[in-house]
Amino acid sequence: MTKITDAGDVTSICVGTGIMPSLIFYYTRPTQENDPMGEGPVFRALIEMIDAPRYMEVKADEQYDKILIKR
Repeated sequence: MTKITDAGDVTSICVGTGIMPSLIFYYTRPTQENDPMGEGPVFRALIEMIDAPRYMEVKADEQYDKILIKR
């Protein structure tokens, strides 16, 4: 989360490009804040985190019957 500020801004997003003939061009691209190219993945990750089930520790012996291989 080092690229998201306390104000919620997404920083260091590479600007979009076309196909370029040099890798150096891609490595030296300028960056900007709150570009939709970078905000979209952040929002999608946040939605997944919200929808994800809460972590609950379940003892192994309570789940044993679910992990047995039935032959």
